[in-house]
Amino acid sequence: RFMSAYPSNPVGSELLMTCTTRRWLYNNDKRTFNRVFRLSLDTGNDVVARIPFRNAGPRSLLTRSEVATMDFVRSRIGAPVPKVLAWDASSDNNVGCEYIIMEKCKGNILANVSDSSADSCHIFDIANLLSGLGGIPFSQYGSIYYKEDVDPLLQAKPLYAEGQQPDDCSERFRIGPSVERRFYRGERARLLIDRGPWTDVRSYIKAAVDCEMKWIQSYSNSPCAQNQLGARHSAVQHIVLLKKWLSLAPSVLPSHEHCIPTLSHPDLHAANVFVNDDDSMSVAAIIDWQGAAIRPLFETVMPDLVDIDTKNLKYAKLPGGDLQQPVLPDNFDELGAAQKSEAHAEVRRVASNHQFLKLVRQLRPALYAALRLHQMEDMRRAIYYSSHSWSDGLPLLEQCLLSLTVGYGDYIPTSINYPVCPVIFSEEDAKRHEKEFRDIIYPEEWLDVHIRALMRIKGILLHRDGSVDEEDFEEARKKADESFVAISTAMDEERAEKFRRHWPMREARNLRMQQAGQEEYMGGILKVDWTPLSKHHGAFKRTSAKERNHCAGRRCNQSYNGPQDPAAGRLRRYHYCRDPPKRSQVNQVHQ
Repeated sequence: RFMSAYPSNPVGSELLMTCTTRRWLYNNDKRTFNRVFRLSLDTGNDVVARIPFRNAGPRSLLTRSEVATMDFVRSRIGAPVPKVLAWDASSDNNVGCEYIIMEKCKGNILANVSDSSADSCHIFDIANLLSGLGGIPFSQYGSIYYKEDVDPLLQAKPLYAEGQQPDDCSERFRIGPSVERRFYRGERARLLIDRGPWTDVRSYIKAAVDCEMKWIQSYSNSPCAQNQLGARHSAVQHIVLLKKWLSLAPSVLPSHEHCIPTLSHPDLHAANVFVNDDDSMSVAAIIDWQGAAIRPLFETVMPDLVDIDTKNLKYAKLPGGDLQQPVLPDNFDELGAAQKSEAHAEVRRVASNHQFLKLVRQLRPALYAALRLHQMEDMRRAIYYSSHSWSDGLPLLEQCLLSLTVGYGDYIPTSINYPVCPVIFSEEDAKRHEKEFRDIIYPEEWLDVHIRALMRIKGILLHRDGSVDEEDFEEARKKADESFVAISTAMDEERAEKFRRHWPMREARNLRMQQAGQEEYMGGILKVDWTPLSKHHGAFKRTSAKERNHCAGRRCNQSYNGPQDPAAGRLRRYHYCRDPPKRSQVNQVHQ
């Protein structure tokens, strides 16, 4: 039974639709997407209820797709997901909103387990899950629904690609409109746009761009939009660059095996994974499938729970060679107790990352390539920023396009249909972009670091999404406001206005790309007085072997095209140096 015989204290609907465990220092009313309850039944059993918040997106579609997706992955590949006991995708019920009631997961939340290792079963289970999802031969890009929940025209289309054997799932499920949040953010939910499903990857990419262009044409003059980084460029400039991306995309698409329609979990971090209580630490359940979509294989990212940020490693050493076992630092015996503990933890994290990648390489080589190759990373960024050009700033999209054009014919194979790259950027374009990137993107990143350091001094943990624990909110808001006033009042009006545009805690700021397994762009300590080492370390210039040797092992480990991969023994050839050597070293490097 789901109705208690005993009355409880009534809770206002506004409280049910707000988050109570965390608060956000900006956009507080637009953040979390669900309320989760544990319900104790008269039978003595517990179940879990999920209610989508108003800002979650199309709540009816989200509910229908999430329930169907969980059922599908359990039925098709035996994925450990909780069983749905009851659900309603309509608000016309006694509850007054859409809801999902499911089994309470057994085991422990992985995020609360501190003694995991690379040999723990959950590493294999997650690799097996992603590999299994990557092997399902879907016919289209979109999201999964029960057959009866999609349009009759979509019911007539097969779930699997042509030539695949039918099974129980092929009769029960269909692919319908995508529930990716990129198509429903803010006013985008009101737009009459193509949300899928799509039969080819080009149509999918075009739909994402069309969504952004139509939003820009309709809403970019609003006060909220003018407070975002995209307002530093005109609507016309955005649309011109977005169309340039559409012209470039067909020539830089990866091979067919890396473009196949692939279902992936939308947010695979440790808080969404339950592991069994025994020593094996095998996965007991994977939750939060809301927003899951079938996208190109190359858009699959490293799960956050096994991802590492090599530029922030303080102790673990990465030997040469691909995915070699990390080792403790040479001065380990000289470290204090706390430092030794941190060093061991770093080595375990890196070892888990390497073990996961080795398993994926063995189980699904195409997925391994999608996770590791630079071309795939550049494509992921280009698709993301083409649907976030206004919220995140136009230089980030242009950076992706410049990177792709420079890599064309090099690490990006030349397309048979495009012997010459269809989009060309001039030297003047590269110089202009370099200046805009430093003027628009860097200040906000530096201020992010400043605010995080300020909170850390006060003992407040500022999470990557801009949230703090409820009990820390008032103090955090006070310190942030004091910092804002102190900095802005020390500037003249022109500089203060520019500062206000970059203030990380401003309302309407959009969180940069951190989907599943993706780190904050240009995270870490940035230098205000940054300048390129030389023309070779400037925008989009090839670097020599000597230059790469100089940069290896230093803080020059954030490539201009994205993070480098020291574990693979490779450095990007197009990058900026974040730790310039002394002048004598510069002369030695560039002789």
